[in-house]
Amino acid sequence: MERLTSPPRLMIVSDLDDTMVEHRNDNENHSLLRFNSLWEEAYRHDSLLVFSTGRAKTMYKKLRKARPLLTPDVIVTSVGTEISYGKSMVPDENWVEIMNNKWNRGIVEEETRKFPELTLQAETEQMPHKLSFHVDKSKVKEVTKELYQRLEKRGLEIKIIFSGGIALDVLPKGGGKGQALSLSANLNVSKRLIMMLSFRILLASLFIHLVLKNHSEALLTSFGSTMGTKKTRSSGFG
Repeated sequence: MERLTSPPRLMIVSDLDDTMVEHRNDNENHSLLRFNSLWEEAYRHDSLLVFSTGRAKTMYKKLRKARPLLTPDVIVTSVGTEISYGKSMVPDENWVEIMNNKWNRGIVEEETRKFPELTLQAETEQMPHKLSFHVDKSKVKEVTKELYQRLEKRGLEIKIIFSGGIALDVLPKGGGKGQALSLSANLNVSKRLIMMLSFRILLASLFIHLVLKNHSEALLTSFGSTMGTKKTRSSGFG
């Protein structure tokens, strides 16, 4: 990244809703502000912050106006189909090329119209490399199987993600928020701290990493694994 003059020491990849931003129990943003302060004071100078969200860019910008979010180095939006950099959200053109591989939005639109079970979500959720629908949970398996087959016959390679008990996204095969994890290889990050849990765990992990930064980071890895076993919800990547 241009902001750093040497390879980053650490990269944090975090989901936004109910992770970086707590919608139900922290309307005053206490946890978020604590994270912001710790990041700016102890990490920003030599580490990378990555947000990975299912939100489209427009909805991410709306959240950014409503909550005191830091500007991440990398923002992954639209269920991993868009990667942008910095405050200006400069698109990653290489990622666009990857998303274009064996993808044709027109064909996907044509084939999905043949499924009465699929109801298009709002226009704000439709992206160049993502079509989003609502579908009855009882119909998902049947629809997914047939849609895969239809699109494969037409030469496309796609991924279908069902989430929240109602939402179905059709993406290029290389899409999905989990692809953010591969950024570490491209950005030459020696250590990654992937946070998809509560702010209590996030802040504790960062504090321990800070205290032990001149010691073995295997201790942090061990701590993260232990805390990870207490995870109660699936968030973000997947």
